[in-house]
Amino acid sequence: DCCTNQNGGFQPAIAKDFCSENTFNIDGLWLVGRGDDYFQAWENDVFKGIVYSNCCGRGIVAIKK
Repeated sequence: DCCTNQNGGFQPAIAKDFCSENTFNIDGLWLVGRGDDYFQAWENDVFKGIVYSNCCGRGIVAIKK
């Protein structure tokens, strides 16, 4: 297990068909479930979304406003 730092800004979501119960078919997203995921609302001038964090990492899933 590992996490990588992605400081290059947002990238379009890429659909994948792997462990959809943990990824919701979004490449790079991994939710562990069982109440071990933490969520917080997030937004900037361009995007609005959710910050998620768990034992596998942290990230932001967002859409353009």
